[in-house]
Amino acid sequence: MARTDLTSVMSSMSGVDLTTGFTAANVDGHMFADHGRMVLFAKNTDGTAKQLLFDIPVLIEGQAVPDKQVTIPAITGFFLIGPFKPVYRQPNGKVNIDYSAVTGVSVKLVDLPAA
Repeated sequence: MARTDLTSVMSSMSGVDLTTGFTAANVDGHMFADHGRMVLFAKNTDGTAKQLLFDIPVLIEGQAVPDKQVTIPAITGFFLIGPFKPVYRQPNGKVNIDYSAVTGVSVKLVDLPAA
């Protein structure tokens, strides 16, 4: 398998249903196109905390910048991450997500409208 694209849902004044439409974490990770107004909802129904890793593809004076790690506590409701700064975008404009483990982890990508 390979890293797969996440599809976003557009937020509106009607709201976004956070009880459905989550995508199970992929062993090979996910990616999504970013324009600066994307937020990721993550949930973990497993009894162990999990980490989501966001790749930072820049170098500072030739040194790689460590990935951003976000810990999702065990048996948690929704955990909101984002919006993402441009530093997280790969050369193809996408943000890469890796998972420490996938059991019980699912995500939902929400596109926030421009003001």
